[in-house]
Amino acid sequence: PGVVVGCLAALLLAGAYAWSPRSYTILAQSIVVERLIGSVHFPLDSVREARATTADDLRGALRLFGNGGLFGYYGLFRTSKLGKCTWYVTNQRHMVVVITGAKTAVFSPDNVDGFLAAIRATAPTPLPPPCAVLPGSLQSQGARSRVGIQMGAAIGILVILLVALVFAYSPGPPSY
Repeated sequence: PGVVVGCLAALLLAGAYAWSPRSYTILAQSIVVERLIGSVHFPLDSVREARATTADDLRGALRLFGNGGLFGYYGLFRTSKLGKCTWYVTNQRHMVVVITGAKTAVFSPDNVDGFLAAIRATAPTPLPPPCAVLPGSLQSQGARSRVGIQMGAAIGILVILLVALVFAYSPGPPSY
């Protein structure tokens, strides 16, 4: 039973890390979310709104099907204001909501203003009201990505060592 639990925990950690967003790229009328397990393309046709999130956007957030904190917040969520939306978030301080005719998604780029400018250059969108824009900070995505890979590798090594210790442990014969 202990081995099964250890293996399930290792699979859970590896799966959560593999599906977590690594970076975002805007090209060819879509936002590409890079993940270890594969990329996701979010089309930018008929963009109605692209802006930084507000506290009101996230009020009443409910996870429908996804991850709520292990290596990020990604999957299907519902909020009171946005309704059903897909999240690709790793940093709650830099969240951007993109609403199209078909779908709503939330992203967390390090440079919120640069990300919004790139979306507007690719797919012209109406400007949000000035009170809805929150300032974003600048941080290197490459440095953050390297730290994430190193953290994932360290956790993987620890899990492998833990499983090896479980297999190697032998209490010996019972004493009477």
